[in-house]
Amino acid sequence: MTVINSADLPIPFSKPEDIFGPNGPMASGDGRPDPSGPYALSSPLPAGAALVRDFAVLGADPPPVLGSNGPDDYVGDETADNYRGRAGDDAIHGNGGDDLLSGGTGNDLMDGGTGNDELRGGDDDDTVSGGDGEDRVEGGDGDDVLSGDAGSDLVIGGDGNDSLVGGLGFDLLLGGSGDDHLSGGDDEDVLRGGDGLDVLLGEGADDRLFGDDGDDRLDGGQGGDTLGGGEGEDTLVGGSGRDLLLGQAGDDLLQGGAQGDRLQGDDGRDQLFGGAGSDRLFGGDGRDVLGAGLGSDRIFADGGSDLVHGGQGNDEIAGLSGRDTLHGGNGRDTILGGGGDDRLFGGAGRDRLSGDAGSDHLVGGANADRFDFRSGQDEIMDFQDDTDRIVLARHLLPDPVRDWDDLAAFAHVEGQDIVFDLGQGNILTIRDFTDIGALADDVALLA
Repeated sequence: MTVINSADLPIPFSKPEDIFGPNGPMASGDGRPDPSGPYALSSPLPAGAALVRDFAVLGADPPPVLGSNGPDDYVGDETADNYRGRAGDDAIHGNGGDDLLSGGTGNDLMDGGTGNDELRGGDDDDTVSGGDGEDRVEGGDGDDVLSGDAGSDLVIGGDGNDSLVGGLGFDLLLGGSGDDHLSGGDDEDVLRGGDGLDVLLGEGADDRLFGDDGDDRLDGGQGGDTLGGGEGEDTLVGGSGRDLLLGQAGDDLLQGGAQGDRLQGDDGRDQLFGGAGSDRLFGGDGRDVLGAGLGSDRIFADGGSDLVHGGQGNDEIAGLSGRDTLHGGNGRDTILGGGGDDRLFGGAGRDRLSGDAGSDHLVGGANADRFDFRSGQDEIMDFQDDTDRIVLARHLLPDPVRDWDDLAAFAHVEGQDIVFDLGQGNILTIRDFTDIGALADDVALLA
């Protein structure tokens, strides 16, 4: 505790029993000072200090005002209020000052007013507003409607299906258990859904949203947002900014939005769609579906047997591990199968396809395409003479291979197909094409 001397200097006292009032030492009862005062000091003042007639005790809450067991209507003043509502449906208004307000049981209506307030709804279905200032708003049990209003607030839903609104300022919203609805409002907010089926809306500015447990829906809104689904089957929507979407555990749906976003499915069978910008998509473990959208996107299917659609732009697609099906879509796409037996489809546009390791199936589609053969047992299904190009990795061939005649020695016709057998299990088959000589201008070596 401190007292104020005539020079306005705080003087520390380590023992509250050193301060006495008419009803005994300050430490009696609940440890709060007796408001009737005045107080005297039983310990000597430090040298050079003078005692004033009246002094303030700092750091103590005002004495509580207790409500009845029925419905109460309490209106505070411009100073700090301490009101405890008890039972009944109460209407509690703090007005000015830093207030401590508790509704108790019943369906209460509470408003902190101005000042840095602490409001607790208690049991049942409460409506609690922090008002101006940096407030702490808690719903407690029941289905509560909570708002921080102006200022940087902490809003806690507790048990029940709650509605939380941050309002103006940098707010922290914690849904708790139950199916909650959280809205951050303007400025940069942090929202955590907790247990249950929650809806989290970041709205303005750069927000951080975390669904936690349950099947949640997260929408970042404006700004560059970070969204984490957590446990459960979640839906994540980035909104208008450059967003980071993390599906995490469960079978999740991720939608990037208007700008260049980063989407990570992580565990589970996820669906990722990039939206309008130039996006980066990472499928993670599980059998995922990835769609690039309108921009020029980079897609990494990663683990599992994944399905990828490149979309409208000039996309880069990598299957990595797993038995993947990869579609370039429109645009000039680059498609790499990676490990596993993959199916690659270039689609419209001048595409570049490489099956990489495994037994891969390659379809270039419309326009002039390039097929790169690096290893494995691949087949080209729609080769077009004098239009498409085949590039063989030089490291697959023994020295010296100097020209087409040397390379043609590795080719032969089987039925309706041309087969390049380059040794060590590396075989390229060109389906429905039998004129080896016609390939002279279409095949090249890649260093």
